[in-house]
Amino acid sequence: YGSSLRDQAMILETLSLVNRKDEGFRLLKAISERISSSNWYSTQTTAYVLLSVAKFIGKDNNKMTHEVNFNYSLNGGSKKTVVSNNPIAQENIDVKYNTNKSITVFNPNNSPIYARIILEGKPLTGDQSDASNKLSMEVKYYLMDGKKIDPVKLEQGTDFIAEVKVTNTGLQKKKYKQMVLTEIFPSGWEIINTRLNNIESFDHASEPEYKDIRDDRVYFYFDLNRKETKTFRVLLNASYLGKFYLPSVYSQAMYDNTINARRHGRWVEVVLPGE
Repeated sequence: YGSSLRDQAMILETLSLVNRKDEGFRLLKAISERISSSNWYSTQTTAYVLLSVAKFIGKDNNKMTHEVNFNYSLNGGSKKTVVSNNPIAQENIDVKYNTNKSITVFNPNNSPIYARIILEGKPLTGDQSDASNKLSMEVKYYLMDGKKIDPVKLEQGTDFIAEVKVTNTGLQKKKYKQMVLTEIFPSGWEIINTRLNNIESFDHASEPEYKDIRDDRVYFYFDLNRKETKTFRVLLNASYLGKFYLPSVYSQAMYDNTINARRHGRWVEVVLPGE
């Protein structure tokens, strides 16, 4: 479970114990940059980093202060002052979709502060965009006899299969670990749990490391060797009449956000037989 970052954390802990503040502070900045990146780190490394940083910050008379005091402005407007007795302060800023805004942070103190922007939101319904980063994904739908269909309009009572093929494109020449495939289905479709109905895996389907079946979605967890393709299938039934939204199908490496693929969502409809 060792790593170079965990070694740095151990050194920082030692520097804190022997009160070598200047060296410790330089190392603290280096550790902060690495742990704030998008790289994956093990639980052991992350835990030891947090432990060592907490011990350094907790030392008296070092360069860190327990009070947060800074100003910020949005789009060059008037400054807003934030003061907190806690070492972390969070400000909520309302940002509308498809607008550009800039945030300027001013630090009036000698103690350093670290600013992060965390974006939260929901994808727009009807987003027709696809994406593929170091991973390819193909989504198809079939009737039980193997005939390919477009699920945009299905008769009520129809059993059908959603099939997703995920491929490691091999560009990085490595095995993708801890992958997840997320399929969320519209409210008019029912998932037929093949495990409860004693139906074994479909022909030509891959066996995941773990499969999590919920009321409206299925999660597949798996590894993917270089240039390997895995096929996952879900048995469904068009159960309820109406028009519903089929969300995007998404796959990613859980600990490397540079590996992902997405296929756009769309509106689907369940109609009476013969319509």
